[in-house]
Amino acid sequence: MPQTPINARPLQTSSVTASPKKGRKRLYLGITAVVGFSISLLAYWYTELLVGREQRAVTETMAYERQALLLSSINATTEVLDAVGALIDSSEKVEREEFKVFTYTVLQRHPEFWAIHWMPKVMHAERPNFERFLQSQGFSGHITELSSAKNTAIPSQNNALYYPVFYTEPMEKNHSIVGFDASSRSLNQKAMQATLEEGIPFASTAPFKLIQDSEGSASVVFFRPVFGPEHISQDTQQRKLRIQGFVGALVKPQVLLEQFAHSSGVALSVVDVTENTHRAVAKRNWESVEPDWLHHQIDFMTVGRKWRFEFAISPEELVNQGNIQSNRANIVLFTGLLVTLLILWIMRDLVKTHQRVERERDKAQTYLDTVETIIIALDVNGHINLINRKGCELLGYDEHEILHKQWFSEGFVEQARVLRGQYKDLMQGQTSLVRYTESVIRLKNGQLRLIAWHNALQYDVEGNILGTLSAGEDVTRQHALLLLERSRSQAMQAALNGYELNEVLTLIIKGIEAQDKGAMCSVLLLDGSGQHLHLAAAPSLPEAYNKAIDGVAIGEAVGSCGTAAYRKARVIVEDIQQHPYWANYKDLAISYGLASCWSEPILGKNGRVLGTFAIYHAKPSHPSAHDLELIESHAGFVSMLIEQYQAEARLLYIANTDELTNLPNRRQFMERLGVEFSRSNRYGTPLSLLMIDIDHFKKVNDQYGHAVGDDVLRLLAKTCLGLLRDTDIAGRLGGEEFAVVLPQTDQAQALQVAERMLQTLAALELELADQKILKFTVSIGVATFTEQDNSADALLSRADHCLYYAKQNGRNQVSIIEAELTG
Repeated sequence: MPQTPINARPLQTSSVTASPKKGRKRLYLGITAVVGFSISLLAYWYTELLVGREQRAVTETMAYERQALLLSSINATTEVLDAVGALIDSSEKVEREEFKVFTYTVLQRHPEFWAIHWMPKVMHAERPNFERFLQSQGFSGHITELSSAKNTAIPSQNNALYYPVFYTEPMEKNHSIVGFDASSRSLNQKAMQATLEEGIPFASTAPFKLIQDSEGSASVVFFRPVFGPEHISQDTQQRKLRIQGFVGALVKPQVLLEQFAHSSGVALSVVDVTENTHRAVAKRNWESVEPDWLHHQIDFMTVGRKWRFEFAISPEELVNQGNIQSNRANIVLFTGLLVTLLILWIMRDLVKTHQRVERERDKAQTYLDTVETIIIALDVNGHINLINRKGCELLGYDEHEILHKQWFSEGFVEQARVLRGQYKDLMQGQTSLVRYTESVIRLKNGQLRLIAWHNALQYDVEGNILGTLSAGEDVTRQHALLLLERSRSQAMQAALNGYELNEVLTLIIKGIEAQDKGAMCSVLLLDGSGQHLHLAAAPSLPEAYNKAIDGVAIGEAVGSCGTAAYRKARVIVEDIQQHPYWANYKDLAISYGLASCWSEPILGKNGRVLGTFAIYHAKPSHPSAHDLELIESHAGFVSMLIEQYQAEARLLYIANTDELTNLPNRRQFMERLGVEFSRSNRYGTPLSLLMIDIDHFKKVNDQYGHAVGDDVLRLLAKTCLGLLRDTDIAGRLGGEEFAVVLPQTDQAQALQVAERMLQTLAALELELADQKILKFTVSIGVATFTEQDNSADALLSRADHCLYYAKQNGRNQVSIIEAELTG
């Protein structure tokens, strides 16, 4: 049942009033129709007005956007022109090839350029030399001017000053223009004069047709004066005296305009309106403009001229570009009419609502009995007013056994008294509803189930609380799996943190036992021989029982675990006292209160038995399908952990053990020697070290082969281990060299151990394949810890020196002498 606050929405019931009289009903319908249609038409008109305004605003915005792009392109063109002018300004003499190279990239990137010219100032006295130079360069050899009648170039008349085209690119389509006096065209002369008299950096001509492209689109020339590297003032006379020439750019505005209109529904036009003239500069798709197209024009100044940019767009194009929803007014009208009709339909069918409510009530009752969710309704005192079929099935009662019973009783819920008090506070308004809760319920057979509830309050028409309505779902299994996953996560974390295997297994078992009250679990591991099971973890089983079964042999009818390990199959014993597998152990089990045992073999990836997982109960118990699933799951998880630990142990053994003799290798031996050295140094206990080397071992390998040499090494290791205490440490340092740490051993005792080892090894006989007998001896150096030894390496070095002395003085002997090594 819910216990915490949430706002609840009252569930009220209402009755439908009697149907109005026919005349009044018709009046209401008529008024509704007139008002609805009028509002729809008014909304249509107003929406059309708004759409028109929006269309004009969008058209204006699009026009300004494209005009800005055009102006930006023109500015980019003048920047290029300025760069060419700067080249000539900064150079005493620009060669034709240099001019060609510099302008090549510009012409490639800017298709709007028809040509770029350099037009130097030529005085009349300089004309003959200039014309001869042109002729020597392969040109016509004349300064020419424009014939107005034919729009062609003819030899220029005698003038005081000329601005002939000297360099031009691209040359292939402008060859004929070389020598043409740009100032002979009045349009050009006017623009050139403007740069000198008005002090502006650039000036443009009015649009005109090119001599070399008379059939093409209109062109304009942008002029940039060249004064040389020195700063030039704004004084007109100074500018006219200092002028060296002009850089001119023949530009096709049509090319620029083509970049901004790619749709047939958009038209663009540029007109030169300087001094109220109207000369077409460029047009794009203007012939397609229809009367219903939207227009906007913008006048702007650029390069000394006043241009007018005109923009036109079709209504369809506005819609296609997503800027305007053309049918918005129609939608508003249609929606208004539809709403009006909907209201009329609702009013007409209002009388039928009561009948539908009655039918839905019957359907709801049917639904309660068909859904697979527990539905239960309680009155203000906690008595059951309603419960559906699913609720009765889960609890195990018939409907008549449970209706009107107190829900908050020990027969139905755990912690009934606490929940009853919380419910009372809720009904009295002292607490607010908790929409989602969980509680443990008790079934008729005594089993406990965890139910997740979704709760709501019920109200009467006046808003008074009638009780609660709750929908419940059995989440026992989900909750158990969640706890299991949490337990396993804790176990994995413990394994990662370096816990021992038995500690990790204990964590797992405690998690399982917390979910299954009354269960007592154990994990037994199979030993290396594969014949006996040993205790790994069983925190809840009696300690004496654990000791009694530790080391039990596996086999048929050896309890549950011994049999499961032997068969590699699950063994379920529901009653230990009655089962033949426990005939020899039932007295042991009953003495510790154990009545049933379910055992699952723990198998590795290759099917090898690793051990067993068992669950005990204090009374005879039969596992459910869910129990069997969990047992198998637990065994699989434990198997994974065991194999992981065994793999790590194997890697550690390989890293620290000499493969041939199974003794500690040099690294492991030195670590253990360091530990014993520190202990002896701390507590003042004696410590001795033996260094052992096989005499003439190389001859053994050379004469009998390395396989026999390996047998000698293994025999020595085995023999030494048999002569040592459990606390002594033997290791192979490499080759035929061995060492032994003797804790708690003084020099005299160490000599006794060494002599016994020397004699035992000398008496050994190794039988070879050809019936020959191989005997060998060793030399042993003995060193005992003294205050002068400041490290384990120092002690090892002294023992090594003693060994060296023994080998140098006849071998097959024990030596504690090291002084002669310095001689």
